[in-house]
Amino acid sequence: MCEMVFSMSTKTVTIVIIGSEVLKGIVQDTNSHWIAKKLTRLGYKVRKIITVPDEEDEVIWALRVGLDSSDIVITTGGLGFTEDDKTISIVARVLGLNLVLNQEALEMIKRRVGGEVSYWVKAAYLPERAKPLYNPLGVAPGVYLKIDGKELFLLPGVPSEMTSIFENEVEPLLKKRLSQYSSTIVITTEYTFEYEVDALISQIRRNYPSAYFKTHTTIPVKLSIVVTAENSKELEDTINSILLDLSRVMKIRYIEKSS
Repeated sequence: MCEMVFSMSTKTVTIVIIGSEVLKGIVQDTNSHWIAKKLTRLGYKVRKIITVPDEEDEVIWALRVGLDSSDIVITTGGLGFTEDDKTISIVARVLGLNLVLNQEALEMIKRRVGGEVSYWVKAAYLPERAKPLYNPLGVAPGVYLKIDGKELFLLPGVPSEMTSIFENEVEPLLKKRLSQYSSTIVITTEYTFEYEVDALISQIRRNYPSAYFKTHTTIPVKLSIVVTAENSKELEDTINSILLDLSRVMKIRYIEKSS
């Protein structure tokens, strides 16, 4: 009926999408949606999603906003080998760190290229204290940094590379911080209009301020609910209580777990 994930909901995240091609409408951003969905299922709170062009001042601004307002900053884009790929050097500047040749990153690049790496060596220069994240589908590794209680994950902009690094490298690190349970359930109602469902759940929404309720303009209308709790029993009790209250005020077709 619902999917439960042991997770930390108190940690906050800012997602920064870097790429002039996104703002010019050349490439559609799917990365922020995918990452936000993943983080929500893990129980993290996405505080902001910021999209900026490949311009140093804009990237610096976005990074500072993210670091000032969130525990974790995740960026995508700007890790390649062209002139406008500047994310790593800008992050180093913002954090006051030197760029150094990271031997582990260099070995990752050699493994991917299998020969002369002079063209790709730019991606092996990382901020000091950074850890490279292996990219099995591309050449440039991702980057992980922890400094002054903040964490940064720098990921490629190519969706397939980003998702691979996130699932293989980032997600396991995030799961180590787990301290709460989170669950997302999706309810398909018997109603055609969103305003009908919104009116029916208004009191229930107020009764459960820690839960997130979102109606969708589908036909029939769907309702997504994200619930977090300190332990599995509290989570299950809260979900059952919400579902019971909903069943008293609205017609439910079926309940499913989110994908």
